[in-house]
Amino acid sequence: MKHLVQHFCLWMTILLPFTTHAILTGEIILRHPTGDFNELHITTIKDPRDSRNIFRQEREIEALSVQKNGDLLVTTMGQQGFITDIFLFDRNTKITRNLTQAKFQIITDLAISVKGDVVFTNLLSWPVETQGLYFISRSEIMKLSPKINLLKLGEINSVDFSPDGKQIAYDNRDGIFTMDIETRRVSQIKEDGHYPTFSPNGKQLAFFNSSVGKVKSISIILLASPIRERRFILKKHLSFIDLKWSTKGRYLIYTVRDSDNQAYSIYSASINSGPHDKILDELGGDYIIYDWTSTPFPVEPTDLITTTWGHIKAKHNPRP
Repeated sequence: MKHLVQHFCLWMTILLPFTTHAILTGEIILRHPTGDFNELHITTIKDPRDSRNIFRQEREIEALSVQKNGDLLVTTMGQQGFITDIFLFDRNTKITRNLTQAKFQIITDLAISVKGDVVFTNLLSWPVETQGLYFISRSEIMKLSPKINLLKLGEINSVDFSPDGKQIAYDNRDGIFTMDIETRRVSQIKEDGHYPTFSPNGKQLAFFNSSVGKVKSISIILLASPIRERRFILKKHLSFIDLKWSTKGRYLIYTVRDSDNQAYSIYSASINSGPHDKILDELGGDYIIYDWTSTPFPVEPTDLITTTWGHIKAKHNPRP
């Protein structure tokens, strides 16, 4: 009888998949990929074409970050004379505020934390031309003239908040770094890499590898042990634009510019080494700027079947 049970378990191990993928669901806010690129729409992953307009600006929206589990979002919008300003929009009150008021030029990236703090990077600032990483606290964002603090001087490419809002990750020519917001303590995570992004539970960091002479890939590391690194080899692409985790932390969603036709594409890839599927094609081939409306911590799924984003099925109709 003992041997019979062992053989049965062995056959079940062979027949059943080793990994059950979480279903890719969620709600997103995106820059509408048609028209003047000056509208934000809210929609779901299940049917991204079924969207509604929530925000409109006079000029093109160039970047977006949404407060997780909150009503705030921040965008950048180009002004005359190559000046980029950051606008705060409250989805509940419909109030819009200009946080930077033409004090900076060419803001390159921004993020809003779950607490409501805002960080951003720039190429130039005025009146003194300085590149750096800047911070606006949640206590300042509702003021007519918010106080803006400089966190770090130098050229910084992208920035991301940890899920608890206590740390930020950023990259520059020297690699990937994290900074504690309260103490300003900086830790170098890697000597190269681009677009670092925290996992929904804050324990891992994903980023692009695109150094000259190396195979392009996405890496995932444990922040508690950065020396341990997993890599996902990517197809040949001209450039990387954006990298995010899915809301449950089971997928990496990345935006690239294809080298063949110069078009922008978004792919989803399971962190369990699943296929890299091109997604959001139904919205057109333009560069889609988006962010998740919430980031719940990952939960182990059961009895789910995952296909390409936009064509997702599940037996138990899980909530986003």
